[in-house]
Amino acid sequence: MSTCGAEIEKPISDIRTGLPRGVSQKFFGTLLQTIPGSQPCFSDIKPRTVIAVDGLGGHYGLDNGFNLQETSTCVSPDLHGLEKILKTDLQIVQEALAEEGLTAINMSIHPLGKTDRKSYSRFVAPKGVYRYISQRGWDHAAGIDARAQNSPCTGVEAYDAAKALTTVIGASAAIIGIFANSPFEGGGVSAYKETRLRMWERFMKNSIAEGDRATAKFPEKPFSSLRDYFYWMFGPGTSIHFVMASGSNYKTFGDGAILIDGNPPVLDYLASARAQGRYLVSGKMVTVEPTLGHMQALQFAQFTSARIRWTFDRGLEKARFLQSLKENTLERLFSEGGANNVYIEGRDPGANFPDKFLGSIDPNLAWSTLVAPSAIQYGLIRNLAKASDYVRTFDWKQLKVLRDSAIKDGLDGRAGDLGVGQFAQRVLGLAAEGLPAHYHRFLAYPEYVLRTGKNGADRSLDAVSGGKSLADIVKSRNVVIP
Repeated sequence: MSTCGAEIEKPISDIRTGLPRGVSQKFFGTLLQTIPGSQPCFSDIKPRTVIAVDGLGGHYGLDNGFNLQETSTCVSPDLHGLEKILKTDLQIVQEALAEEGLTAINMSIHPLGKTDRKSYSRFVAPKGVYRYISQRGWDHAAGIDARAQNSPCTGVEAYDAAKALTTVIGASAAIIGIFANSPFEGGGVSAYKETRLRMWERFMKNSIAEGDRATAKFPEKPFSSLRDYFYWMFGPGTSIHFVMASGSNYKTFGDGAILIDGNPPVLDYLASARAQGRYLVSGKMVTVEPTLGHMQALQFAQFTSARIRWTFDRGLEKARFLQSLKENTLERLFSEGGANNVYIEGRDPGANFPDKFLGSIDPNLAWSTLVAPSAIQYGLIRNLAKASDYVRTFDWKQLKVLRDSAIKDGLDGRAGDLGVGQFAQRVLGLAAEGLPAHYHRFLAYPEYVLRTGKNGADRSLDAVSGGKSLADIVKSRNVVIP
C-alpha cells in the first residue's frame, strides 16, 4: 500500500526583523481566496476565529500557535504526487504570509522564540483541547517557540506495520542526524543540535499519568506485532485521556470531551460494558458505552519517534477486536477488512525548507528538503526486510543511546563504536535501494548533508562562528521558492 502524505509544520517569522510573529485572520482570508473550493474551520472556543482552511491539497491550519503553521496534506498514491502537493502548499502559504510581511523559515525552532507564559499567551491557538492538556499536567508552553517537524505518513500493509514501525524508530538517529535544524533556543546557542526534540521531557514532566512519560520516550523494546504496540500504548501502566461524545473529535472539543473515572488503561476501558465519566467543561456526570471509535480517537496520544495510524472498519465488533488482541491475530483481522488506511507516521525529521543558500546550489536540492523525509521512510518500508535486518543487528538500547546522541551532536554523535554519520549513510543507502530510480532525486538534500558532513544545525553554528547575529541567521533562513 504505497500511499504518501505528510504533515508539514512551518515556523513563522517577520521578513524584515527576523523576530517571531503570528498570523492574523487576514492570512486565512488570503488562503480562502487562493484555494479553490476551500472552507474555513473555526475555533471551538472562539467561534468567530478562523484557525484553519480545508481545501484542495489538505488542511491548512495551525499546530499549537499562530506562530506555527501546519499543513496536513491529502493522500497521494506516489511520491511524485506528494511532491506536487508539498510544492503547492509552500507556495500558497508563503504568498499568504507575505501579505502580512511574514515568512516561513528554514529552521525547526524559531531561534528567537521563547517558551515563557507571556509568549504562550501571545501565540497559543484557541483550541478547547488545551484546557484538557492543562488538567492532565502537560506543559503546553514547551513547544510554543515554533518547534516544527516534517512528518511523513507512509501507507503500509497491516502484516508489516509493527516491523515498519520498529525499523523507523530504530533508524531514528539517522533521521535526526540528517534533518537536525534547531541548535538555538530562547535567543542563544543550545547544547543540542536538534533542540526541538528536547521538549517532550518538559512537556510530560508533571503529567498526572506515568504512561504519558513512557510513551513519549524511545520504547524499551522493539515491537513484534500490533498486539505489542497496542499493549505498549493502551495497556497496563497507561491511562486513558478522554472519550468524545457523539459527533465530536479531539480537534473540536467544545464540551464534547468526557473524562473517565479512575483513568483506566484504554484496553481495560474498552473491555468494560459501561463506564462512568464527566464532561470536561460542564462537569456533568454521564454513563458511557465504550466503543472502538473511542480508542481510534486516541491514536495520536503517544509522542515517540513514530506512530501506527489506522481506521477501524465501521462494521467491526468490539468483541471481535478484543478476541483478536488476546489471540495475537490483529494483523489478520486488519488485513481481512477490520481496519483501513494503515500507515506509519514519522515524527523525528526536523523541518527543513528551501532557502537562498540551498537554492543557489541547486533548485532540486532545495526542493528535496520537503520530500526527502517521506522518500526515506517510503524507501525503508519498500525495502523492509533488509532495513529491518540492519536495524536489528544492533542492541536496541544502543540505538536509543545513538538517538539521544544525534539529538545532542547531530552527525557527530556516537554510541560506543557506532557513529551517527556512519549509521545514517547505511540507512540512506537502504532507503535508496527501496526507491525506484526516478525517485532518487528526492534524496538530494540528505545526500548533500552526508557528503558535506553538515546538516542545517551545523550550517547555522558555522554562521555564529563567523560572527553573524541570530537575527541575521534567521533572515538568511527565510524560505525562498527556487
